[in-house]
Amino acid sequence: MPITRRQFELGIDDCIAHYMELAHTLLAEHREQAFTFEEIFASLQPALINLAREHAPAYLPHHQPLLEDWASAMLRRALQKLCELRAADCRRIGDEEYYAYLQELPSLR
Repeated sequence: MPITRRQFELGIDDCIAHYMELAHTLLAEHREQAFTFEEIFASLQPALINLAREHAPAYLPHHQPLLEDWASAMLRRALQKLCELRAADCRRIGDEEYYAYLQELPSLR
């Protein structure tokens, strides 16, 4: 499936764009807080699993643990891209990495 020129420039596809939008929305709604990856995943888990059902490769059986693993990997990539775009910030505090809202999300498509 073709991607837009903008997605090509950002190195993302529609799937990652959806995960990025979900994560960014959560961070934007809680601008005064920072979250660990696990907290973000737990807050968004139902939506992330639904996206995984839609976008997971056909060869991946749609069993809940496998979908969760796939969704987790996609969310990690999405958070990394948000930080690269400076829409979110990531900082290690103690033994944990925290993510926080930084600025508006640029166009992803």
